[in-house]
Amino acid sequence: MALLAPDGTLDVALDDMSIMEMITPDYLEERRDLFRDACLVVIDANLSPEAIAKVVELCDIYDVALAADPTSTTLAARLRPHLQDLYMTSPDVQEAKALCDVEFDPNDRDAAMEAAAKLVSLGVDIAVITMGEFGAVYANGDTMGHVPAIKTDIVDPTGAGDAITAAIIFGLLEDIPLDECVRLGVTAASLTLRTRETVRSDLSLDLLYNELAT
Repeated sequence: MALLAPDGTLDVALDDMSIMEMITPDYLEERRDLFRDACLVVIDANLSPEAIAKVVELCDIYDVALAADPTSTTLAARLRPHLQDLYMTSPDVQEAKALCDVEFDPNDRDAAMEAAAKLVSLGVDIAVITMGEFGAVYANGDTMGHVPAIKTDIVDPTGAGDAITAAIIFGLLEDIPLDECVRLGVTAASLTLRTRETVRSDLSLDLLYNELAT
């Protein structure tokens, strides 16, 4: 449940993630064929440490790329032992601080890019740090950059973080260059912020490119 402030930003939220306890290492082992057949596996840090370790093991066995969303500053610690196993991660500023154990001004895009580069130095292939109204920064072994946010009247922020991650992953699977993937992600977040839907029902590739962040 989420309560929003008059400007559309999140004020208070409550959640119950106890269902995640059902995703045990044994549960994952019984479904290892899903890993064998996957192009890419995406998790978030609501999984238990034991389940995350099992996902990493199965991805390694089947040579499948693994992307992970830290979810929160508290849960981000569950990913720290596995940074070298991640193809991509997309933390926000506070989660990035927790992942790479550095402090930086959340409004400083250059410092955020350095944090993304540090995540890469710790083993992540692609690091994208979301910065809210300041857009997103990204880094991999070859390049780094910044994509500014699109000015947006916020209706409901719920789902915007998932939208940016999903759009980036889509782009990567389609072999779209990283900078364009991040622009797609920032655009997907903006479009999601404009609706009360957690997952915008009319979101499409055409809509993304019509609104694409510059």
